[in-house]
Amino acid sequence: MPRDRDVYTNLDLARLAVVDKIEKPVRLVIWDWVDSVRDHLSLHELAVMFQVMGFLALGSFLGWRFAPISWRQPLRTVLVILLVAYALSGAWYGWRAALDTQKRAIVTAVKTDVCSAPDASSTQLFSLHEGTKVRYGESLTGWVSIQLADGRKGWVPISNVERI
Repeated sequence: MPRDRDVYTNLDLARLAVVDKIEKPVRLVIWDWVDSVRDHLSLHELAVMFQVMGFLALGSFLGWRFAPISWRQPLRTVLVILLVAYALSGAWYGWRAALDTQKRAIVTAVKTDVCSAPDASSTQLFSLHEGTKVRYGESLTGWVSIQLADGRKGWVPISNVERI
């Protein structure tokens, strides 16, 4: 629900309770704008838009194919515009779908040590606290690789994180 202010308010309140404040890398302002445009529509709304553009392009093609000669030039222009809109909506849908399928997790242990390898005797890199959001990677013998928003990586026991 990308335009629901209550959801954003609740997320802000939940973020206040998180102990670890992970700073994201500094980005240009234009990338924040691109992200806001990308996230403006839900995945379902993008799928509907993609389908509608496809049907409109198909209808325009059929109209162009079977229309009288005098109508063909304007219908060809409409067809090209609809095909471009169809391609853009498909790319937008694919972009959002790829982001929505990324594996994410929340640290559920009060405190967990992040190690350099999937072994309790390996070097401790840093610690994380309950509520920290991480990217969930490969799992190996009771351990899972994680990555933070700032790029730091490591391994934690799989029982200390919950996939979302």
